Amino acid sequence: MKRENFHIDFSEVPSIYTVKAILNSILYNLISNAIKFKSTKQKLLVSVTSFKKDDYVGIQVEDNGLGIDLSLFQKDLFKMYKRFHNHLEGKGLGLYLIKSQAESLNGFVEVASEPNVGTAFRVFIKDSREDS
Repeated sequence: MKRENFHIDFSEVPSIYTVKAILNSILYNLISNAIKFKSTKQKLLVSVTSFKKDDYVGIQVEDNGLGIDLSLFQKDLFKMYKRFHNHLEGKGLGLYLIKSQAESLNGFVEVASEPNVGTAFRVFIKDSREDS
């Protein structure tokens, strides 16, 4: 039986001051994508970590799944209804929502991905405590 491994480490930034529903949606979409697009050749590994960069709090969700060929799809990555693995169900809304939601929090999203190696999404959220 294959078992999945999840590594969660929020020690660098243990709390985030933001809109909870939006952060939950971002995490839900990224983690569910990691599970949905896992490799059939190895057990799933997902790492969720927090970090601080300049005046942003960041969350990285990294997996060892199918990956995305950014040389082909970079310009369409966050567009509505765009899909990159047509053998699985989906509507092509998850990445669009993640980007839109991060921007609603005065943030942005970065991605690194390689086919058959995995994907790392880094979501940057403006640290509201910096404005206080």
